[in-house]
Amino acid sequence: YREAQNDYSDLHLYWDHPTPPGGDYSKWGIDNTMLNKPMTPKLGSGDMLTHASTHHVAGKPLMISEWNHPAPNEFATEGLPLVASIAARQNWSGIVLHEYGAYGDGAPNDRIQHYFAVAANPEKWAFGPATALIFRQGLISPAATRTVATMPATLSNDPKTQISVAEAWKQRDTNNKIFNERLVLALGSAPPDRLKTKAANSTLRVLKDNGDDATARFVADAPAAKIVTGMVANRKVETQGATFTFGAAPNNFAALTATAMDTKPLR
Repeated sequence: YREAQNDYSDLHLYWDHPTPPGGDYSKWGIDNTMLNKPMTPKLGSGDMLTHASTHHVAGKPLMISEWNHPAPNEFATEGLPLVASIAARQNWSGIVLHEYGAYGDGAPNDRIQHYFAVAANPEKWAFGPATALIFRQGLISPAATRTVATMPATLSNDPKTQISVAEAWKQRDTNNKIFNERLVLALGSAPPDRLKTKAANSTLRVLKDNGDDATARFVADAPAAKIVTGMVANRKVETQGATFTFGAAPNNFAALTATAMDTKPLR
């Protein structure tokens, strides 16, 4: 209800955000804990990108003004490829990495400065050019289909008639829909879908062997861009016009992008 009054809606998103002892943020420091788990196995259901999609106000641009997949999560290389893929598919309008970190003379640029600092963090900078092209040039197209969940047009003061965003989506199974449908939330009736898009030029999916999260890998396959993240060590991943063969990798995990700088099909 708050965001619908603005020119655009906004969210902050973090995967595996550090937690201070007992959840008491007055104790924030080096004793914080993290789960150190990848997002790839959860993508499409119960992850932060699905969460953001279900909070996208219909008819409003969506901005992610704070986003990070913080260090020292050992799977954080998946962060930029995943968020760029889903943001492109969901037709979001902008993503801001929080935060750059210290810079200028005397800045500690020889190491990752802290949880959120992007400066001198290779898992962020390595994927910056490719994912910027993918998102800004539309190399992964927005989904042609829009799915709308509806809440009452005005916020009631009566707790008995109030409903949550989660309740609004209960009638629509969101499992894996972020790969093929744009999810938006309407207050009252939804405005017309102003996005004129043809059928998607790309496929996004999470593959698992026998449903096992330990084998999960995400594949985005578009003519001018390929993205692979997840448990891909000693595997071959086939896409249209390109095959990727992975060797051994720590945690059985890797992330890869192949992007045509001239935006022409990689084939």
